Amino acid sequence: MSCVTIQQCQTCQKIEQLTQENQQLKTEITRLTRALQKYENPHTPPSMRIYRTPINRHKKATQKSFPGPPNGHKAKHGKNKKNPTKLIQPPKCTCKNCQTPLTQPTHIKHHLIEEIPNRQNRQVIDYIEHQCQCPNCPTKIKSKHPECPPEGIFGVNALCQTSLLKFEQRLPFKKVANQMGRHFDLPMSQTTVLRSHKE
Repeated sequence: MSCVTIQQCQTCQKIEQLTQENQQLKTEITRLTRALQKYENPHTPPSMRIYRTPINRHKKATQKSFPGPPNGHKAKHGKNKKNPTKLIQPPKCTCKNCQTPLTQPTHIKHHLIEEIPNRQNRQVIDYIEHQCQCPNCPTKIKSKHPECPPEGIFGVNALCQTSLLKFEQRLPFKKVANQMGRHFDLPMSQTTVLRSHKE
């Protein structure tokens, strides 16, 4: 054999050896990548993660996000008083010893509270609709109030309230009907609530 032939054989052997090593490395990289995806997957629970949140950093975050004012903060009760909408006077009192009626108080104290009104009762509104006929032609015209709903037996406020209870509070249809009957004295069935939302 000549020298050129020997060199070519050695080069071919090296190329084949490097090709095999390259294929082995690619296979190993693929295997390691799949194994690493188990731990770096966003759906992996915290107990299976390799890199967990440091304990000190978690404590600092908890201290910063703790609700309420810091220690030593002075309370500001009574500075944001609202104007009362209703003033209720106490009943006339008499002396406990001699039963003398007391007229002029020596000291007046205000006790402000916030209260919600009692249950709002339903209103049954009768919208009168006029039907007229033109004297010059056979045209018939209907006249009704602009706030009168085009169809159905419930007004706009009632339908809006059912929508808020259903989609904002996420209540089922049965509980929406119960709430309307309890708070507004407006009896409804769950089928009625369902049909009102479909329309």
